[in-house]
Amino acid sequence: MSDIPSPRNERLAGKTVIVSGGGNDDSGLLSIGSGIARLVARQGAQVVVFDVSPGRADATVSAIEGDGGTAVSCIGDVRKRDDCRRAVADAESAFGSLEALVNCAAVLPASQSASDDVDDWHRVIDINLLGPTLLSEAAAPAIVRAGGGAIVNISSISSIRGMGGGAYTSAKGGMNAMTVEHAYQWGRQGIRVNCVLPGHVYAPMGDHPDEIRQRRRKAGVLGTEGTPWDIAWTVAFLVSDEAKWITGVLLPVDGGSTSTTAMPMHHYMLE
Repeated sequence: MSDIPSPRNERLAGKTVIVSGGGNDDSGLLSIGSGIARLVARQGAQVVVFDVSPGRADATVSAIEGDGGTAVSCIGDVRKRDDCRRAVADAESAFGSLEALVNCAAVLPASQSASDDVDDWHRVIDINLLGPTLLSEAAAPAIVRAGGGAIVNISSISSIRGMGGGAYTSAKGGMNAMTVEHAYQWGRQGIRVNCVLPGHVYAPMGDHPDEIRQRRRKAGVLGTEGTPWDIAWTVAFLVSDEAKWITGVLLPVDGGSTSTTAMPMHHYMLE
């Protein structure tokens, strides 16, 4: 996994953060969830890595501890209410409070059409939308007990642009709507809720051949490829006190991919 491009600081000192989908596989490629967990830990947060895989969760915890940070793992399924409640209880038990939640657990569909595989459609909707809903509802009372804090949902630019995403696109669109609804519901209780929409990031879920990676890079206004650290930096800001007057925002972090149209980018694609 990549080294963290950040000096150690105490920007998030005193905050406990749950990161769902925060584990990392053994491919050597950094996941967005693991990048978020590692960066917020380097900035002083205490982290609960909530993942369905013990091996992936332990990999991130080991990386955080090896970097001098503090983290524990919690193994569970975001689709199960009791597992979500246990993750919150573990955070309060281990660290005394919970100030922030990052909903990053996600899965891609095996099929693009519900008529092809209804069970797969339900699986994708449940993990990408029901799970974050259950975990947010479990975390909200704890965040209120801590005096307020933040929830950050990790969606996708595919939720606002047609990309052939099927159930994944639909679930992430639902997450966008859930974000603004929760921001409304919990704002008076001191909880800020925002949503990050990653673009074409080189991560396990976006691992493609070099030719595809180059096309994606050229399709962005900046002409550079995104990394999990680009998403992690944004999340670290949104859970920090620096973002204390920001809520209900859907923020694309995509190198400018959604800020233009295909025609102006055509000559760049031919380079």
